[in-house]
Amino acid sequence: MSYVYFVESPLQLLSAISAKEHFSNKTNYLIINDSSSSRINHNKQMSDLLKENEWNRVFRVKYCDSSLIRNMRLIKIIFSLNISTFFSVRRFFIGEYRNINMRFVGAFLNSKEYILLDDGAFTITAQCGYICNDKDLYSLASTMESIKLSFLDLFFQSASRSFSMPNYYSFFDLDSVLLPHQQNYYTTFERKKEVVIEKGSVYFFGSKFSEAGFLNLEDELYLLNELKNKFLHKSIYYIAHRDETVIKLKKIKNIGFIIKDLGGPAENYFDGTLIMPEIVAAFYSTTLYTCLMRFSNVCVEAFDIRPYLIPVDVKYNAECIYEYYSALGIKVTSLKIITNNER
Repeated sequence: MSYVYFVESPLQLLSAISAKEHFSNKTNYLIINDSSSSRINHNKQMSDLLKENEWNRVFRVKYCDSSLIRNMRLIKIIFSLNISTFFSVRRFFIGEYRNINMRFVGAFLNSKEYILLDDGAFTITAQCGYICNDKDLYSLASTMESIKLSFLDLFFQSASRSFSMPNYYSFFDLDSVLLPHQQNYYTTFERKKEVVIEKGSVYFFGSKFSEAGFLNLEDELYLLNELKNKFLHKSIYYIAHRDETVIKLKKIKNIGFIIKDLGGPAENYFDGTLIMPEIVAAFYSTTLYTCLMRFSNVCVEAFDIRPYLIPVDVKYNAECIYEYYSALGIKVTSLKIITNNER
C-alpha cells in the first residue's frame, strides 16, 4: 500500500525523509506546498534537501495568491494520487497540523492513518495544547477554511476523528503526553555525545517573530539588546531564521551580535559538527530541544517573552512550549518587563 507525505518546510521535509527510511515502504509519494519566490533561503534549503529520484513521484502545489487556484491544483493532485494509489493510502504524513488543506487531502485519499511529522516547537503545542485538551485548533479559521471543515465533518467523519487523535513520527519525547491510542513511531533517539566546547561563545537562534507579527520589531530588538547585556563578556552569535529580513539583521548586528549562517537546517549542522558553543539560547525554538538531546555538555537556555507576544494563539503556543521545556530541565529565564516609555 502507498504512503503519502505532505510538507511545506525544510524541517518537515527532513522528518519525511527520515520517516520514509524508517518505514521502508516501497511506494512513497511526496506533496510539497511551494512558497513564494521571495523566500529565497527557504526555497534553497528545500531544494538542497529534496532528491526527487528517491520518491515514486513528487507533486508540487505551486504558490499562488488565489485560494481558488490553489484549491483547484490540490484537487488535481488528489485525482492523480487516487489513480496512482488505486484509492488505497495506508499512511498519510502531515507536516503542518494547522494546515487545513493537508487534512483535506488526507480525507479525500481515504487514508487509513494520520501521522504528524516534526513541525518545530509547534509539535509540542499540537499534542499538549490542542489534542490532549480537545481544544479547537481552528477557532480563527477563515470563511473558506470553515467551509472546508464543515464539509469534512459532514462527509468524512471517520477522517475527522482520526485527524483529532493522530500518531507521530517525531524526535520529541512525547511518551508522557500521548493519549492511550496514540503512538510515536520514531525510535532512533540518539545517545548524547560530548563535543569540544568553544568557551565564551553563545549561539542565539532567532526567528521571524516580528516578520510574522508575533512581536513588534521594537520589542524584539529591545529583548535582543537585553540578551546582549546578559552575555556582555561573551561572543554572541545570532543564527538567523531563513525568513528574517536583511534590514532586521543589520539592526541586530548593530546591537552587537555576530550574524552567523549555518548553511542549512540546524539539525544538519548538529549532525556534522564536533565543536559547539558554551551556551545555546533562543526565545523558544526546536534547536533547544535538539541540543539538549544530542549534546551532554552544552548549556541550553530559553528566554520567556510571553508578555511581549501579540496574538493570543501564539501566547498559548509559547506557554505550552515553556512548560514542556521546563519539565525536561531546560532553563527558562524571564526577561525584564518595561514599557516603551521606560526605555
